Amino acid sequence: MTLSELMSHLRCAVLRDTALPQLWTDSELLRYLNDAESLFCRRTHCITDDTSDFTTFDTVVGQDTYTLDKRIIAIDEAGIVLNPDEEHASYHPLRDNTRGQQLVTFRSGRPVCFTLQARSNAIRFSPVPDDVYKVTMVVARKPLRRLVHEKDQPEIAEEYQLALCDYAAWKALTNNDPEGANMSVGTNFQASRLLAIRDAKRDLRRTRSGPYPQARANWTGKRLRY
Repeated sequence: MTLSELMSHLRCAVLRDTALPQLWTDSELLRYLNDAESLFCRRTHCITDDTSDFTTFDTVVGQDTYTLDKRIIAIDEAGIVLNPDEEHASYHPLRDNTRGQQLVTFRSGRPVCFTLQARSNAIRFSPVPDDVYKVTMVVARKPLRRLVHEKDQPEIAEEYQLALCDYAAWKALTNNDPEGANMSVGTNFQASRLLAIRDAKRDLRRTRSGPYPQARANWTGKRLRY
């Protein structure tokens, strides 16, 4: 759907804001739609990317930590490409030690694992790079461009795009509700949006789990030792 179609659906079919003067300006609703797409991507990791310029970089000798682009939400895969300019280039995947609570090491060598640092939005390699290595990543990211023009289209899949209108309606109603009359209606739109996020996460998990999905333990602490 284009931005023009989303705005028309939001104003006419959802908010019923067709009488003049209108209750909400186009710029206000546009801001809510852009915020909705960014939050949807953050909650579902529905946009993956390995071709943008911020998904590859070269390491620096003796530097273990590198700041990531602010549009990156999570790293699904990372690896080092050896001899990238030669015919026999090789790819070496890096182990994700973020949940393993990896200790800082000052040993130098070719990195074999990485740790994400959420507070500083950075990635840290271990061992510390002893040479210039080409790092390539598959990341979950936010949209690259905001919706501005009428023919602009959201980057998320079309089956989830109406959920953006639910979020925008919820924000519009609750932010313009001095007497609380629209609170229950806004809550319904928020519930519909959360259901769409749940369904999107379930669909994406099913797609990425392959032909033989496995149940994973819901453990977020340190690795168990046997």
